[in-house]
Amino acid sequence: MFPFYLLLSCTLLTTASLVRLYRRKRFCLIKPSVLFICFFHVFLQWPSVVYFGEVRRLLSATLLDFVLIFSLTPLIVLFVASRLFLRSARALYARLDRPAPIRPEAKSIILLGALAGLALYLLYVPLGNTGLISILRGDDQLTNTLIREESMKLLPAFLRYAYIFSAKVLCLMLILVTVNDYFVARPSGGKRLSALWQLAVLVPFGLGFNGISGARSTGADVFIAIMLFLLFRNKLRLSFPAVQKAVLLFLCILAVPTVLQYLRSDTKSWLDALGNIFNRAFFIKLQAGLNNIHYAEIYGYWGIGAIPKLGQLFGVPALNVPNIIANLVYPTSIIKTGYVNASFMMTYYSYFGMIAFPLCIVLILSLDVIPWLVRKLIQPDLYSYAAVGYALPMYVLTSLDYTSIFIGGGVVFWLLLLSLVPKWSVKTLGEPQVAVPGR
Repeated sequence: MFPFYLLLSCTLLTTASLVRLYRRKRFCLIKPSVLFICFFHVFLQWPSVVYFGEVRRLLSATLLDFVLIFSLTPLIVLFVASRLFLRSARALYARLDRPAPIRPEAKSIILLGALAGLALYLLYVPLGNTGLISILRGDDQLTNTLIREESMKLLPAFLRYAYIFSAKVLCLMLILVTVNDYFVARPSGGKRLSALWQLAVLVPFGLGFNGISGARSTGADVFIAIMLFLLFRNKLRLSFPAVQKAVLLFLCILAVPTVLQYLRSDTKSWLDALGNIFNRAFFIKLQAGLNNIHYAEIYGYWGIGAIPKLGQLFGVPALNVPNIIANLVYPTSIIKTGYVNASFMMTYYSYFGMIAFPLCIVLILSLDVIPWLVRKLIQPDLYSYAAVGYALPMYVLTSLDYTSIFIGGGVVFWLLLLSLVPKWSVKTLGEPQVAVPGR
């Protein structure tokens, strides 16, 4: 039982470290490395404790390696991140509560860009052939899965990137700007009512656009983005009104995938739907990674070819490991293009063995270059939007490869968009009040 007690004690110590960091150096919580550890702690580390029986069942020779990586990586990252590269984090934190309003002309341009991206997508994929419409139509699970494969995963690369830029960047940016307009406007003024009406249109549009593939989690990105924006706008202070808003948005986040799950023909009740979503959030991510390590135990480490672009540099044949694992886990499935995606924290171990331990630590800490790029490329009045832009992909890293966040997760597109925003389009609010360091 030593591995279990080691994992449990280090998980509790990680919880205590995050609480201590929040109380003493709150500004560190906007560092990408710390944000990732927060998501990792909730969605992978604690589930590995709760489902340790499954961990022990799937892993035999590599159990101790897994426990060491999951136990020590968060503690080492938090120790280093709370002491190094703090200047950019402090600068961003000082401006989080002052996101600038965007002029109507610029908002119109952003809206046109989002609509153009949707139109381009629907030129290739008719509305009736999208995963979302398939769910609403009540198609059986096999038909829905096939449609989802064809309507997103099998699209040309340029079209997928255009979709990511328009749905996950332009659309979300427009919603965040409108949320900010609501809070900047006077409570009794007509501008606040106007912003509310705009949100009543934009939020459903964003939910549909981000969830058009039928994936149960992507539509919830809208509410996750709004929750992060409000938390950042409040400088992560958990006042009672802030907690109320966070709880309400969390319920909305749960509601979106639960409704989509309920509408699937194989789901019998709302309780089953909600249970399925919790299972996907807190177990499936872990199980997918465990399957990667389990089959590495059987077939050996996959090697550098498992990262195709890196393999090409060294002349190593590329391997599509997520697809290989999917066909090993579901050998009777007629869909041979499926993927079993998992966090790089586990897949990299299945590629390289224990070399992944220091490698993952370095990769996580290297994410902290993003706030430095934000300071160099983006106007201070836009820091709050940029923070949301790189915080969302940190959650994605709990279920995808490290390199996927830069293009597929939208980090590069967020930085590109915000760096190109002209000064005339931003209503400058002036310099912030003197901030207490770490608060």
